[in-house]
Amino acid sequence: MPHSNGCARSRQGAQRRGGRGAIRCDLRRRRACAICGRRREDGRRTGRRGYRCRCLEAGVAMSRLGLSIAASLAIVLALFASASPVDAWARMGHRIIGLIARDQLSPEAKAAVRQLMGSDDLPKFSLYLDLIKDDLQQQIPGSRAWHYDNVPVCKTKARDQYCHAGNCASGQIARHHQLLRDAQ
Repeated sequence: MPHSNGCARSRQGAQRRGGRGAIRCDLRRRRACAICGRRREDGRRTGRRGYRCRCLEAGVAMSRLGLSIAASLAIVLALFASASPVDAWARMGHRIIGLIARDQLSPEAKAAVRQLMGSDDLPKFSLYLDLIKDDLQQQIPGSRAWHYDNVPVCKTKARDQYCHAGNCASGQIARHHQLLRDAQ
């Protein structure tokens, strides 16, 4: 005979076990859904700890353990997805520097850039060396170091100590500035 709360256990069986059977059955039926948190009287037991709830599409059951694993995995994936790229500046950073440089140019300098490059689109030009740095490295070995300066953070050093023989960005800027000046 079913118990009054709808449990399949009989009153006699519950009484033989000290009355604990019906109570345990009632507690199992009253557990909250692992997804929405609502208490379900109509939730059917689908596994050892999983309960089926109307909030799940297609009747998929998920245990609380499965939910915590899924949440942990989602957090880990979000952290990896939000990590900055290895190329910290990427295209946007180079374009921003080009915009700042264009705004700082005098009208005469803008005209000189337009004459030399065919336009004064410095944001576009700021990407050029980044796009060809692998080809440039093959043609001129050691030129990859021209893309940056490794300035020491903790100790102040003279530029000659971290930019040997002008083989860094600041050294090459001065060199190429002189080359452009001599070309005129």
